[in-house]
Amino acid sequence: IGHSCRIDDEPRINDRIRAREVRLIGPDGDQLGIKPLPEALATARSLDLDLVEVAAEANPPVCR
Repeated sequence: IGHSCRIDDEPRINDRIRAREVRLIGPDGDQLGIKPLPEALATARSLDLDLVEVAAEANPPVCR
């Protein structure tokens, strides 16, 4: 029995993030607080950036 390569080992990005709310880290590493996912996505898009889930196991997940 070996390890299989699963696609969900990849970080989730933008609309693939499943959490209702996330702890948002800004592009400069600033803590922006816990935000509803739509607000976090809007913030990222307004900066022309992708929202990336960097700690999916955290509660709430951490995104930057």
